[in-house]
Amino acid sequence: MTGHAAEGGFSDLCMTHINKTAILLEFLKNEKNGLVLNVGCGSGMQTKKMLEKGFYVISVDFDINLLKEAQKITNNIVLADAVHLPFKESKFDYVTCMDVLEHLDKDDDCIEEIYYVIKSSGKFILSVPMLNYPFVYDPINKIRSWASLKPIPIGLWAWEHKRLYKDEQIAEKIKFRFNIIERKKLSSFFVALFENYLPYMFSYKIKLKRSGNPPRIFKKFTNFICKVDEKYFLENMGYINLALKARPI
Repeated sequence: MTGHAAEGGFSDLCMTHINKTAILLEFLKNEKNGLVLNVGCGSGMQTKKMLEKGFYVISVDFDINLLKEAQKITNNIVLADAVHLPFKESKFDYVTCMDVLEHLDKDDDCIEEIYYVIKSSGKFILSVPMLNYPFVYDPINKIRSWASLKPIPIGLWAWEHKRLYKDEQIAEKIKFRFNIIERKKLSSFFVALFENYLPYMFSYKIKLKRSGNPPRIFKKFTNFICKVDEKYFLENMGYINLALKARPI
């Protein structure tokens, strides 16, 4: 559910995916190891990172093909919809939901389900794509929004996104169930400039050649851009994702 663009070998070149995974691990850094529910796990790349850090992870997705990929990493997978989580009340120490809500017709129902299955002492970590993304990331849809036209499925509106969020909108959605304790704005101008114009092109070329791993030089370039973007974060030009860490009320 994290977006097909971030699955498989392509995740090594997807700068937004790299940044979201990094903040997920940062939010978990000082937490005790416990039981994690990874909602919208996709092919399991973030599940793998959490397992490596010593967390016990149950991974959920509604896409059977992605779950088959995730099963190469862990057997603790469940085929389920994010708005109907088949777990008991107060079961999980942590619930992660990275770029999932925007795919759902009823994102509020998913938040309610997460509140039901998380422990009162638990932590909820989520990310969403932002409406104020940098112009260079998706200029066509940005112009269409200025003209009050519906978006077309490219750029940040690709991967079957139902909506993008404003900062205050996502805060409003979760405030009756969760208190936000940390927030992080992710992926500004430099990621926006390069992600859709270089790494994507390289990835598709690599896939056509049926190579599972991108050349090392592309990975180094991608990581370099992520570091530059973090150091020189141009918030006034917009940002692509917002990540939140919250506790149940």
